[in-house]
Amino acid sequence: MNFLFYRFCLEICHIITVIVISIHLDVIAVFYAIWLGLFLISSRRFIKRIWFIYIFFQIVLFSLQYMSAVGAPPFLCFEYSWTNVNIQGWSQLKRWLYLPDYIDSPEATHLFTDFFQFLFSCQQWHVFGYETNEKYRVYTDAGGSNREIIYDYNIYKNNPTWDFVTTKRHMLDRIKYAIFMYGRWIVLSIVYLAGITRISLFGLGYLIACFYFLWYAHDFLTKRVTVIFRLWNYFIYYCFFVIFIKTCLQVC
Repeated sequence: MNFLFYRFCLEICHIITVIVISIHLDVIAVFYAIWLGLFLISSRRFIKRIWFIYIFFQIVLFSLQYMSAVGAPPFLCFEYSWTNVNIQGWSQLKRWLYLPDYIDSPEATHLFTDFFQFLFSCQQWHVFGYETNEKYRVYTDAGGSNREIIYDYNIYKNNPTWDFVTTKRHMLDRIKYAIFMYGRWIVLSIVYLAGITRISLFGLGYLIACFYFLWYAHDFLTKRVTVIFRLWNYFIYYCFFVIFIKTCLQVC
């Protein structure tokens, strides 16, 4: 448990990004969604190289959002050029673009989620530092390597992980057993609910994916690891596609 964040920090950052996107639903969310899509199709090594750019992007974007939420001081008598625009749907477009306004100012509470996203991103940067710096070798030896082994010739060779499926030593092993054995069914149940609660083409895609995985049931886990990994990635890509399209359509 001490190395939970060390092992799953990148996945936690992805979850936080999705939460930020679902709360913003504006042009800021589109930018974050583009970054999320880039991370989903990239290897961990490539993500490690561009992570500092991502952090710098968050710093700049957070500063711009703060200035937009606060706005110009009223005593300057500065008038925004988009204040008197009388185009149909402009008010919604203005909120989507997160433009400052004296009367209808942007939601400043969105900055709370951006702060936590930046906080977790900085922690992930430290994790990347632990992985590459020999000075922190003691942490990587204790927590294990985060190297991707999915494409290794024999991924089961010299597996140091305790077999918590056949032998459960304590309550933590039982929790891990429940997550690894029944987590997929919980995910498919949520996907099914997402498909039937919203009648749309996106919901149809969720239902097709759900019934595809349910058709194979436990036999799906008997496929080659690379095949399982590829099929599940396709499903994740579709979920990202739905999030990205819905975020872009909020401007309408």
